[in-house]
Amino acid sequence: MPERKALSVAVPDDLMEIVKIVAEHSGKSMSSSLIYLAERGAPIFIEEMNKFEAYKALAAKRKAEENKNHS
Repeated sequence: MPERKALSVAVPDDLMEIVKIVAEHSGKSMSSSLIYLAERGAPIFIEEMNKFEAYKALAAKRKAEENKNHS
């Protein structure tokens, strides 16, 4: 594993929100989450999250329709 060095950075608010989301969902620290985003690329992650949100909305719609049909 490559050696890691400490670095202090100022993160814009919009990126910090993404870092918090990644940390909450992954159970990793905010530092690890920021490193993940830096390695992976925040735009790719945002695209993945948008697709996931669209999937969740579609799944909720299907479930609501199923519940409506079974009532």
